[in-house]
Amino acid sequence: MNLKEKFKLSAAFIVLVFIFSFLVCFPLISSLMPAISAEPNYPNYSAYVNDYAGVLQSGSKTQTEELIAKVEKETSSEIAVAIVSSLEGVSVEEYAVKLFEKWGVGKKKEDNGVLLLVAIEDRKLKIEVGYGLEGTITDLEAGNIIDNVIVPKFKQNDYSTGVYDGVVAIANQIYAEKGMALVPYADGSTPDTNAAVLGSDFGQSETTAQGGFLNFIDKILSNPCVYCIIPFFFIILIISTIVNILKRKCPRCKKIKLRIKNTIIKEATYTASGLMLVERTCSYCGFHDEKNQVISKKTKSSGAGGFFIGGGGGSSGGGGGGFGGGSSGGGGASGGW
Repeated sequence: MNLKEKFKLSAAFIVLVFIFSFLVCFPLISSLMPAISAEPNYPNYSAYVNDYAGVLQSGSKTQTEELIAKVEKETSSEIAVAIVSSLEGVSVEEYAVKLFEKWGVGKKKEDNGVLLLVAIEDRKLKIEVGYGLEGTITDLEAGNIIDNVIVPKFKQNDYSTGVYDGVVAIANQIYAEKGMALVPYADGSTPDTNAAVLGSDFGQSETTAQGGFLNFIDKILSNPCVYCIIPFFFIILIISTIVNILKRKCPRCKKIKLRIKNTIIKEATYTASGLMLVERTCSYCGFHDEKNQVISKKTKSSGAGGFFIGGGGGSSGGGGGGFGGGSSGGGGASGGW
């Protein structure tokens, strides 16, 4: 059997596997379709603190916005607060990342933004941390701010104090990193950052973080659609194998004896393309050629434009500050009450 016949046979097998997978999975997928919700309508910002659920007292909202403006002015780090009624069917982690990216919280080149997201009906919240602050506000520290500072107030339905004290705790992590004076909580007490963040619930928060990861894995494995996707991975694997075989076909003798060696001449960066030398040598007939191949620039996720607050409300105290298109690092922590 020659190479052409083998390729036709492989293609026919792939088609049969695809048809079989579709016939098996289609009824199950169709039955699940009504439960699949549309993409949430992620809201636009209107201020540093965006209370779409209407649960904050006006005075507390203004006080929180003034603190955020102060933090931005003194450290360049930026904090946004979003309080929504519902997550509209998605996880609090997914909602936080997408809202963070839509608003572009933080300076674009520094990625020094933090988003505090609260979903009232779902009773979930998330502290989403930008790339540039992941060392300042670690996942463990974010989890303890939620557990020890915010959630106790939320359990008392005191959302105003919970949000304000949460922003204070976030701000104090930033201030402590820079050796600056700390900000007092709503009751006038000034925390020690180590005690406030680590507190007496260190082990509990560590367990919560691990449990959150295990729950995430459990949700994935409990979804029947996951098992429908498995045949498609085999299809992709087969196609990839065929493509790799064809790449090794010598243009001179047509044997599958071509060896390909890639040598990086110049590494790609975020600002410039790289260069790679590709050498092909046939071990059967001795064919050899070389060519330079351009390596694309490195890319990273970024916000969809800047987030600028144009005055009004309590944000005016910060001189109209602005969020400049920062990116989420995927760090932070989530919790509930």
